[in-house]
Amino acid sequence: MSDGLSRKLQELEDFLMGEAFGDDAMMLSELDGFLAGLIVCPDMIMPSEWMEAVWGGEAPVFDDIDQVQRVSDLILGHYNGVIRQLDRRRYSPIFEFDTRNDDVMWELWLEGFGKAMRLRPDA
Repeated sequence: MSDGLSRKLQELEDFLMGEAFGDDAMMLSELDGFLAGLIVCPDMIMPSEWMEAVWGGEAPVFDDIDQVQRVSDLILGHYNGVIRQLDRRRYSPIFEFDTRNDDVMWELWLEGFGKAMRLRPDA
């Protein structure tokens, strides 16, 4: 997965997989699907409502306020990037690949998208 990522996405992936986050935090592919689901939802869902889902329910333990700001900036930056891609009709989902056989592992992305849809099931 990491081969084609931008520097910011790689940094975000490193944070999500780091010690500050629990085992239930989203992986980058799942986060990408989640953000896409939030964006295509007809109802606006504020980050204050959905950010907890990124952590997996338990707030991460950050080193300092700068790290909190950096992670928030990376997540919201990717959110805005997905909006731009969708607006241009050039959205490319971030998928994991099985390194053993190069199979696309789309399930994580879809799981994230589904989590977003469950936030507003009537919408």
